[in-house]
Parts: sequence; C-alpha cells; structure tokens
Amino acid sequence: MPSHNVDAVDGEVQSRERPERRLEPSGRRSVPRAALACLVDDPKASLLHRKAQVLLQLEHELQQICTFRLKVAALREKVLVVVAGGALAARLRQQAPSILAHLRSRGWALEGLRFKARPQSEAAETSGRIHPRSQREAIPAEARACLRRLLPEVHDPGLKASLRSLLRRA
Repeated sequence: MPSHNVDAVDGEVQSRERPERRLEPSGRRSVPRAALACLVDDPKASLLHRKAQVLLQLEHELQQICTFRLKVAALREKVLVVVAGGALAARLRQQAPSILAHLRSRGWALEGLRFKARPQSEAAETSGRIHPRSQREAIPAEARACLRRLLPEVHDPGLKASLRSLLRRA
C-alpha cells in the first residue's frame, strides 16, 4: 500500500519523483508538455503543483467515502481542512474519527480533520449532493403515463396529492 508522507509544516509531500520529459516526434515539446516542464523546472511552481496534486488525491479519497459534495480546502500541519454545507459539515464532524481512520488505512499520514461550513450563498447553489436536483434526470414519459393511469385508482387523499404534485413537477 502506498504511503503518503505529509510534511507537518506546510503540507508538502515528500517526493523525489520528477515527470519524465518527452519530446514530440518533431523534437519539440507540445504546449501541455511544455507547461508541465515549466511546473517541474521552477521550484515554486513545482511545490505548488505537488500540493495541488495532494489536495486532489485527498478529495478523490473523500469522494469515495462520501457521496456528498466536499471540497478539500487545505492541508495545514497534517490536519486536513474540508469545506461542506452547514448541516453536512456538522454530520461529518461526528464521523471524523472513522473518516480519519479510513484515510490512514489508505496510507495518508494525517493527524486530524477539520470540517468548515460552506458559505450560505454557495450552499444554496447545490443541494450538497454530487448531482444537484436540477441536473438529475426527469421522470421518463412512460413512468409519468403510468402514474397518471394510477392516479384515479388511489383512494388515500395524501398519497393522491403527492402524486399530483410529483406529476406537476415532472
């Protein structure tokens, strides 16, 4: 299992690997490869690139655990700072020990997790799920037709009202 060593001071990854430089058949670097070479050649850019890679890897690990929309904000002194919607952040704070244990079992040398509430304006843009309601598939036409046929046979007034509401929104 790979081990991810996180420096306690700045959240740097201790890695000596450098991407291999490849040339195009013409002997010149392509634009993306030239940009990547710039990230490797400049020490500050290289450090920033490594930090960004670590944060993206950690965000990916968290997305595997939780289906909610999370953003890894920072890695400070081996403490991972995660931003989520208000209620979700509170829920995740309760689950922090098990999430931290999972990340440690995956090789991350972390000492703690902090969950911060996302500002209300950002939280209102999405429902907190990976697929906001506006992007979900609508009810297929065949299912809507089936629900319309079922509606006259429903005798429970609450269920009938719910079905009507569902059909209006679909």
